[in-house]
Amino acid sequence: MSLIDAFPLRQISSIPEPALLYSELIDMILRLARHGLIHGDFNEFNILVEERPSSTGAATSTSKNVSDEPSMLPVDTQLADASSNISPSSVTL
Repeated sequence: MSLIDAFPLRQISSIPEPALLYSELIDMILRLARHGLIHGDFNEFNILVEERPSSTGAATSTSKNVSDEPSMLPVDTQLADASSNISPSSVTL
């Protein structure tokens, strides 16, 4: 486990492109599912957003991570059906 210099999505008051963020988070869920995993607590408290200056210095880029690895479950477990909150963990876009 390592420290990520990021803020929980819950603490971010303005999202410049919410549709893009939504798309990236859905992609994260689908990527986990392709690896046979589901996260039982995918929410604004466990999604970490890290801002990085771009290489050109013009704008910042963001990286999304999901915390709380113990909430990860195989998609084929009976518990996955009960955890309809879906949540990826420590996957970076």
